[in-house]
Amino acid sequence: MALYIQETGAVGAQPILFLHPGLVSGWMWQELAKEFADYHCLMPDLPGHGNSSQVEWISFQDTANQVAEVLRERAPGKRAHVVGYSLGAYTTVHLLAAAPELVDHAIICGAAVRPLPGSALVMNRLIVRFIKSKFLWNGLARMWGIPPEEHDAFIRIGLSVSQSSYGRINDELANVQLPVGLAGANCPTLIVAGEKEPKAVVESIGDLMAALPNTQGYLAPQGDHYWGFRYPEMFVGMVQAWVKDGPLPQELIPVTAQS
Repeated sequence: MALYIQETGAVGAQPILFLHPGLVSGWMWQELAKEFADYHCLMPDLPGHGNSSQVEWISFQDTANQVAEVLRERAPGKRAHVVGYSLGAYTTVHLLAAAPELVDHAIICGAAVRPLPGSALVMNRLIVRFIKSKFLWNGLARMWGIPPEEHDAFIRIGLSVSQSSYGRINDELANVQLPVGLAGANCPTLIVAGEKEPKAVVESIGDLMAALPNTQGYLAPQGDHYWGFRYPEMFVGMVQAWVKDGPLPQELIPVTAQS
């Protein structure tokens, strides 16, 4: 079964591939995609999520391979800008290792290449256990700062997430590491995390900067893992600047490879 893909913008123009966080779907990118009407926007639902909930999650590498096929089929002969957030960011890292020739610019937001702390893994195990509970999704909507008018869609999509797929994702996160092949990805790559994210995520900015040959790293001030939801204007401005080679929002805090 193929991944569900939502497409907007100008088919045949430069493609932008938006890869969503875990527990949501390509739905989360709809408002952002309106800012890129001159581009060909591709917003897949990743395995186990949304309209791809019947596609079982196998691994980050398998998902990166599926995403690469989406680009080859929907934007043949073109290099895409790729925007990955959280689960989508991990997928972007593996896409850069597996098929760097498909990527023009990349954004990796909120990915760790070091083992996550036990508290994060325990939280994910609780989510797996109660993933079909509306109570859980109401709480996540408040914690992530989902706008009230979007709560119903967030909960509906959340309840569709495959329990088995999310369990496998959590197992893979417990042993996450850098994939082989990143040195061959020479596209400009922006690596970002919230300033208040777990240490493993913040320190992974430096790891990724050392592994990839053409990077910049930044922290979102006072941001946690969900800062892109909480500060959408800064997130949108960051994406616009990166894909158009413009100046990044001044609020972002630069990180050096040695940090």
